[in-house]
Amino acid sequence: MFTSSRYTATVKAYGLTQEFIMPCSPEQNGMIERFIRTLKEECVWHYHFPPVSA
Repeated sequence: MFTSSRYTATVKAYGLTQEFIMPCSPEQNGMIERFIRTLKEECVWHYHFPPVSA
């Protein structure tokens, strides 16, 4: 779940900010969905990132 304490701690450790959007609202999440897909295809799936200690 994206609200677990471990996930939230990891997000903060990387200096990121979590934002929540309304469910069933493609006008709010279309750009981020595409960004995440590109990030995975071009970066995440190609590199091994070490775990962040909480």
